[in-house]
Amino acid sequence: MFILFILPFFYLFMRWLYYYGEGTTEAMLWKISMPHSHKFSEKYHQFRELVENMGHRLLVLCLAIVVWGWKGLLIWLGSELGGLCIYELKFRHIKYDGDWKHQKDGYYRIPIFGKIIRIRYPSAASMIFIGLFGFIIFTVAVRIMNL
Repeated sequence: MFILFILPFFYLFMRWLYYYGEGTTEAMLWKISMPHSHKFSEKYHQFRELVENMGHRLLVLCLAIVVWGWKGLLIWLGSELGGLCIYELKFRHIKYDGDWKHQKDGYYRIPIFGKIIRIRYPSAASMIFIGLFGFIIFTVAVRIMNL
């Protein structure tokens, strides 16, 4: 029974460790690399986010649902929201020389059915809120599992 309680926390820690490493390596890449054209940057992010990262996220989602059923969806969602917070704040910390509160200029550009949806980069405070919200979702899911 103890393993059923500890396994979700191990999962959460491993997801957050992944995002910590992802934020670090991504920031180091953009900090030391030469300036790129807008077209290169857009193609890079389309491949990175829509193919590589989304494929990884969906794989982990499937695993969580297979192991925990519908509660796995909540565990996944909570760990992803917390992980995105860790990624974003670590990226800013490295890229902007220790300023994890730095407000990035620009937008996420998400292509949907041939149109580009633009979402402004979130502030550090909103990222922390998103991360805390994710952790609350995670803890509620674990609590439901162990009733």
